[in-house]
Amino acid sequence: MAAMFERAKEVAKGAYKAAKEAVTGKPHASYKMLLIGETGSGKTSFLNLICNCGMIQALHVGFGDVDAFSQLRQFNAVELENAVSNQMESKTSGARLYNVELCGIKMGVVDTPGFGDSRGIEEDKRNVAKIIDALKEEDYLNCVCLIINGRQSRMSAALRYVLTEVTSILPKEIVSNVIVLFTTTADPLDLNFDPSQLKTFFGREIDDSRTFYIENPYCRHEKAKTQTGELLPEKITHSLQKSFDETSLVLAEMSTTVKDFQRVHTFCFFSLYQKKQEVEATVNSLLVYQQEIEKKISEAESDVISARNRKILNSPFRSTQRIRRWKVVSTERHNTLCGAARCYCNCHAPCYCISKSFDKEAFKQCRAFRGSVTCKVCGHSYAMHYHDEVKFDLEEYTQDFIDPVMKNKFEEAKAIEERATIVKQQLERQRETTQPEWQRLSDRLRLTLEKFYKLGIVQNYAKLLESQLAMVQHRLESSVGPEIQDLRRTEHEIEKKLQLVAAI
Repeated sequence: MAAMFERAKEVAKGAYKAAKEAVTGKPHASYKMLLIGETGSGKTSFLNLICNCGMIQALHVGFGDVDAFSQLRQFNAVELENAVSNQMESKTSGARLYNVELCGIKMGVVDTPGFGDSRGIEEDKRNVAKIIDALKEEDYLNCVCLIINGRQSRMSAALRYVLTEVTSILPKEIVSNVIVLFTTTADPLDLNFDPSQLKTFFGREIDDSRTFYIENPYCRHEKAKTQTGELLPEKITHSLQKSFDETSLVLAEMSTTVKDFQRVHTFCFFSLYQKKQEVEATVNSLLVYQQEIEKKISEAESDVISARNRKILNSPFRSTQRIRRWKVVSTERHNTLCGAARCYCNCHAPCYCISKSFDKEAFKQCRAFRGSVTCKVCGHSYAMHYHDEVKFDLEEYTQDFIDPVMKNKFEEAKAIEERATIVKQQLERQRETTQPEWQRLSDRLRLTLEKFYKLGIVQNYAKLLESQLAMVQHRLESSVGPEIQDLRRTEHEIEKKLQLVAAI
């Protein structure tokens, strides 16, 4: 028994060496697969599974060998994929080709960064560029393998965004060569996800022959290692052997399906990606053009408001006051009046006590004095009084007063407001009417979209923007701190783009 175990160990070690050389050596694959999926979907674990496929087949010789499973190796860090922190951050930094032998056929697997990266839409765009760069090294693809976590029970905003982004870089020629692998799902009975929802994104249903289910034994292997160390107990080894055996059947079925797929030249991917970039660049040019006009309108509006406020501030340059003053009114008979400064008393009007007199002593006989030297009405001396055929009347009238400094400021502000209002109205008319540059960019976008739709699966660019917007809004719900401002800015920009595309 010990000798058998030793032979099995040597077989396993030899299989690992051969598998490593095959994966990292020169390209030899007859078939090529693009591995693509949402961040956290199990893509990295599946890559490790198929890269160890040769090793798994060799392990059948050493069934029950405690040491055999320890020969399995990581070709991409699965512990990163399962990390608690930053689970929605892609664990694959770049796209890379792995050469594997999958159930008898040599296959090159292009691993890619996960979509739906927590670092944002711009990070996903950079990851797409990495995928395209990796495909430039390849002449063709036979298959695109889409990885989806089968335990998801609904089409979340994140998954809708990922599927929309994925299909936006897939040319029409590859749609018949797409297979779907549902992870964490041993069979259709375990599937929570509704596969019919994929028709919305691919324009057709993914039939059963191109749909596969896997409860990845490599994940169980990694879990067992963390619990018991490198050397696994015999019972765990038997359990893993059974799990690997069941998975081998799925992989064999998958390889048989892929063998029937025709090659699709990677030039199709480059052409579509180029058109997508042209669409994005034209939309951005339209957005910049619109933002420039909006900025000028905003500046003119600010000028109007500022001038209006200054005008209001200086509007009281004209004031009206009620004025009271004494005036002299003629009378038929003479009156006793006071001549003291600022005294306008009609001390006795009319005066019948004495005849009109210029003799000051005579005024003592007037009723205003009653024999006293001081007037009982005004309190002044008799010597200050005189007779005349007039009297004092108090009149009231209004008079306007103008502050020349405030008036100048008011008129300046009024002129600025009028000029700024005219400029604002002209800019608003310019925004509403078709300008030559706007028309040129709109025509270019319309033509580029037609070419984009002709080459790719996605047939509605607005839907692509809507999925991006929904993803941003989904992230806003759980964001805190400075990230919120960035997301709000991105949200506003996508909304503007949607309006532009809808108007084309």
